Amino acid sequence: MSNSCGILITAVALLSSFTDPAIGHPRNHDVGNNTHINAFNYQLSLYEEDIFICGAAMLSDEWAITTAHCTQVKNRKELNLRLGISIGEGEAYPVVTVITHPLFDDHSLDFDYALLQVKKPFIHPKNQKLNHVSLASRMVDSTWAYVSGWGTTKDGEEIPAKHLRHANVTVYPHESCKGQHNGIKKRMICASDPIHPKRSCVGDTGGPLVHKGKLIGMVSWGQHCQNSDDTVVYAAIAPIHKWIRKHLNI
Repeated sequence: MSNSCGILITAVALLSSFTDPAIGHPRNHDVGNNTHINAFNYQLSLYEEDIFICGAAMLSDEWAITTAHCTQVKNRKELNLRLGISIGEGEAYPVVTVITHPLFDDHSLDFDYALLQVKKPFIHPKNQKLNHVSLASRMVDSTWAYVSGWGTTKDGEEIPAKHLRHANVTVYPHESCKGQHNGIKKRMICASDPIHPKRSCVGDTGGPLVHKGKLIGMVSWGQHCQNSDDTVVYAAIAPIHKWIRKHLNI
């Protein structure tokens, strides 16, 4: 299983461009539009020193979440998170605590969750209010969601996209997910865009999957750089939301 992935649509510039997935297909956006930080300001990037590793999502002023396998690095003391739409942009927030789910399996990637606490609270680059993403408490399927990250768009590329990108994807029923992939566990969900295929590649692992303002999953495995009928597998949030709340006291 690859531990990195990517999104093929550049994120849009305004929160008002979002369409409620429950109403219909989200409005399409032209490739190449750069996003304003407020459009996805729960999105974080994770680094080992200055090397970009994965995406992450902000849960509070001092806590974030990513996939557990993103934190399996040589030196955890060098992990840091950054807020911004461009790779390498913004202040580095040193990670002082990593809480990996105790049932994480690095072979099957079941329980692929890690909580990250930073040394000091996140601050918006323009001193505006930050929007922490809330947690889904119930599994959702057969609906639209947004996934975001800095993944490459072609096979063989190793350098992540310079600017944050997003895609509108369909979340599939669990049984459909099991029919497409071997090794699907109860804590996994699948999503893709069957109409306008957008695939994951190097750089998006840990990236948030959000539906109606709630974090429902994080990019975990099953990524493809090129168009494919296969879905991407996400670590679902609902099955472990109580574990997250326990550690964050929320």
